Amino acid sequence: MGAGASRGHDESRLMAGSPPFARENQVTLANWQDPPYNRWAFQHVRELVPSARIPRGDGFLVIHRGRIVAEQYFIGLRPDVPHLLMSVSKSVTGLVAGALAGQGRLDVTARAETIVPELAGTAFAGATVQDLLDMRTGIRFKEGHHRRRGRDRGGARGRVTARGYGPPARAG
Repeated sequence: MGAGASRGHDESRLMAGSPPFARENQVTLANWQDPPYNRWAFQHVRELVPSARIPRGDGFLVIHRGRIVAEQYFIGLRPDVPHLLMSVSKSVTGLVAGALAGQGRLDVTARAETIVPELAGTAFAGATVQDLLDMRTGIRFKEGHHRRRGRDRGGARGRVTARGYGPPARAG
């Protein structure tokens, strides 16, 4: 559990009332991925980190012949409530890229920086679109979602820090 969290922590007190909030009720970049803070944070991501709004997240949606035929949301969410996508973004990107490639509108053999010029001069320069879709860019990264006793989550914390969404990992 994150700093200040306990099994009996009252989640309704997180970020509630007028600032300044009591330390144990603050959701910060240091604890936003840890329970119980993540339950508040994942529905208030835009208040913590820069993000884009994508409607109808975190639910079940079936579209048949251009019409919504089934739609359901879970854990108190609604179509208008923002929620963190995380790895779902990779699936959506892969689906869109596959559809565009199938239509001949995306060349997966093209170098990524010819499509996204901002990638020139980065570790992704020279990678093809297919390399990116296959996650074979040669970027060193070890992902781990488990907690080591007395330490931050290695992979998740490192990934968040690398993207600028969190504080640097604590030493030791």
